[in-house]
Amino acid sequence: MMDRFSLEVETIYYNDPGTQNNVFNLSSDELKHRIVDVMDFVKDPIPSHDYCPEEDPKLYRSQKTGRGPLMEDWVQEFVKAGKPVMCAYKMCRVEFRYWGMQTRAERWIHDLALRNTMLRAHRQAWAWQDEWVGLNMTDIRRLEAEAAEHLSAVMAAEYVV
Repeated sequence: MMDRFSLEVETIYYNDPGTQNNVFNLSSDELKHRIVDVMDFVKDPIPSHDYCPEEDPKLYRSQKTGRGPLMEDWVQEFVKAGKPVMCAYKMCRVEFRYWGMQTRAERWIHDLALRNTMLRAHRQAWAWQDEWVGLNMTDIRRLEAEAAEHLSAVMAAEYVV
């Protein structure tokens, strides 16, 4: 079954408000078939079961940086004020090769699973900034190693019979 399913997510970050057209250097044929979905982690609705007031960018204010809360027109306001804005360009490719289920499954994966996961992750990145602002590369590598160790332990525990 797994040989008939593939999921790829590629991300490129740019210091812009999402104004670039072809950051992944897609061919003209690929551009014809791509679907652009502009996400805004402040404005876009989040499913009620995923909502957490502590992670709401309209409510959150960073203790370390003083950033926030963000208004719905935050991108335009940041651009107008000359404040830095970073855009995470994401290219998601899903292939589900099962006749009769392909289109429906691919749409569900794109529209619900991937979109909601990314939206929540970006809200969390904003709301958790006090945990990562000021980290150096040594700190980041240590956190990565701890996360990898934890993941290995969790996966090993799942395979114990």
